[in-house]
This record gives sequence, C-alpha cells and structure tokens, in this order.
Amino acid sequence: MVTHKGRFQAGLIQVALERLRLFAAKESLPRIARIKTPKDRILISLPLDGGSSQFWGGARVDAETLVTLGPGTSVHTRTDGPSHWGAIWFPIDAWARYTQALTGEILTIPDFACLWRPPAAARRLLHHILTDVMRAAQIRPEALSASEAAHGLDQQLIHSLIECLLAPRMNDDIPIRRQRHTLIDRFDKLVATDLLSDVRVASISQVLGVSDRFLRQCCEEQLGMNPMRYLKLRRLHSVHCALQGGDPVTLRVSDAARRSGFRHLGRFAAEYRHLFGESPSVTLRQQPHQTMPGLASPRRAKHSSSRTPIEINQCGG
Repeated sequence: MVTHKGRFQAGLIQVALERLRLFAAKESLPRIARIKTPKDRILISLPLDGGSSQFWGGARVDAETLVTLGPGTSVHTRTDGPSHWGAIWFPIDAWARYTQALTGEILTIPDFACLWRPPAAARRLLHHILTDVMRAAQIRPEALSASEAAHGLDQQLIHSLIECLLAPRMNDDIPIRRQRHTLIDRFDKLVATDLLSDVRVASISQVLGVSDRFLRQCCEEQLGMNPMRYLKLRRLHSVHCALQGGDPVTLRVSDAARRSGFRHLGRFAAEYRHLFGESPSVTLRQQPHQTMPGLASPRRAKHSSSRTPIEINQCGG
C-alpha cells in the first residue's frame, strides 16, 4: 500500500539459479507491504543503494545490514522513500546441508525478521555478486545461460551468504516484535472486513483486547502511522483499485467511494487527488500505467542446458 502522494511505479528483476532465486526491486514511493515466506524457504534481503530506509517488523535496516525471515513466517515491511533492494530465496533443506558442511553445525534462522551486521568485506562481496547478476540479467542474459555459470554463481552466493550470517544477530527483541506483528495482523484483518464502519481507535482497541495507547504504539512501529491514518489509506486504496479495474460506462465514482466508507464525497475527492495526484474520474477513464522508465521489456534467457534451467524475468508497472 502506497503511503505518500504521487504515481507509484515499480520494477522487478528475477533470476532463478540452480538452488537460489534472486530478485531486485525498485520502488518510486514509500509503501507498506506484508511479506510471507513459504514453509520450505528462508529469505535474505539487503538494500542495494544508500537511499531511503527500510523497516522490517518495525526494525530499521540500513546499508550495512542484512535481514532474514525464517520459513513459514510473515512480517510487515515499509519504506520511507524511493527504494532499491534485493533479496534471495534459499531452500531450507539446502541451507541445512551447506551450513553443516561449511561450519560444522546447522545455523538456525529465527522465525521472524532478524537483523545481522556482517563483516564489511563479506557484505560488500555479497552486494557485488548480486548487483553483477542483476546487471547481466538486464544487459547480457545469455551470459547466465550456461550451466557452469549458474553453478558457479550459486556456489559463490551460498558461501557469501553463510559468511555474512555467521555474524552475531543485532536485535534480541524478536519475541516482542513478533507479538506486536501478530496484533497488527489482527488489526489489519479487522479493518479489511469493516471498511464501512465509522470506527474509532477505542472501539478497535476493545475488540483487539489492548489499550488505545498500545495499539497506537504498535501501528507507529510496524506501519509508520497511527491507526486512523492507516484506515483512511486502506479506504482510499480500496477505491483506487475499484476504479482502476472498473468500467467507466457502468461504474460511478460516488458508488465506489460509498462502498469503501466515504460519506462526504467532496472531502473524499480532495483526499484522493492529494494521494494519487489525479481525480477519481481520471483514474476510472485512463489506461493502465506505463512501464517504469529505464526498465527493459520482459524477456527470458535461452537455456543452453536443460539440466540447469535459469529463468530471467523483468517486469515494470
């Protein structure tokens, strides 16, 4: 969910190697997202430039930090400006085998967003390999097509990741942050099913079984805003999605607004224009947004070996 005014644009590059799946994302505006890992994978993420800050589970991730998310868990993430970040999906069975072989023990990844500050040289090497792979995927995807290249990149990244995560964990407050994330998850589901109600923080807190103050603290930490601001953004985005996918002949802006809980249509129109940079009627009439500038068209590398499929996808929008 975009949290600041303007037209949101994003680009994504994905590369699938033998064991690892890599991706890099660019986003033009601050946003909130909920990320969930499959039960058979862990996620390792890192910033790819020194731009805006990222927050995973309320914890700030800077340019010298890695963040991990254990298998089968979820977390709210947010950014405070345009962002460029990368991540690696690592199969949990392969993680166990490689860490046992390289360190003599299986390294455990906590089941929530955990921050690590690896040695500078190890972090720079990981950043260098990841950015080089993404650059090759855009400029020379055929260079990644050979099975030997895929295997070599896989091994380099695996060794680099394990070296980075041998560093001590930074945050030891995971149980507290997990508890607060669970509360925000419940809050999120509540407002998603009750957009029409004229709710107040006190009534939401009562349903969730917490104090008003604690709910506000958790929302500020996890979402970067107070509960009512978040609810209003949810309502505005609900209308925006309805208008983007609606038929201008049969859908009326006023109907879409009322369905998402807006009673004062003049105030709604002003708030909508402030957030999205256009009137609701323009959103309803216009064509889908253009691809983010500077991103190539979707394409797939040709495979030189059926034993090592490498998928390279690029998308924007």
